[in-house]
Amino acid sequence: NYECGVHPPCSWTNGVCTNSDGSYYCSCTTGLTLGQDGVSCIDINECAQINPPCSWSNGVCMNTNGGFFCSCKVGWTLGQDNASCVDVNECASSNPPCSLISGVCTNTNGSYFCSCNKGWMLSQDNATCVDNYECGVHPPY
Repeated sequence: NYECGVHPPCSWTNGVCTNSDGSYYCSCTTGLTLGQDGVSCIDINECAQINPPCSWSNGVCMNTNGGFFCSCKVGWTLGQDNASCVDVNECASSNPPCSLISGVCTNTNGSYFCSCNKGWMLSQDNATCVDNYECGVHPPY
């Protein structure tokens, strides 16, 4: 007698029915656990576990049915392991955020800040350097 045959008693979508001697047992695919009824499959919230799979400090864990995925907060990017978050070096990007003229970009964990070389000051946009006119006279333009 094959209990798992034509009308398997286990969950159709994510269940696995295994015939045993005179009986059967149900199990579930990865990311799911067997319900109290012994036949249905219930999602495991990996993100709520004691040791969640994503980076604690800069990561965001999103539970999905039968799995999860990790993403990172602004200023961080997902590492090769798809779980850890790695600092983005905004200063090394092809479009650096600070002024290219007399500007200095300093990368920090998850962010950056701009500063200016001597004789220049940071404008209100916190990215552009403007002459600070040490002599108190604006040029004639």
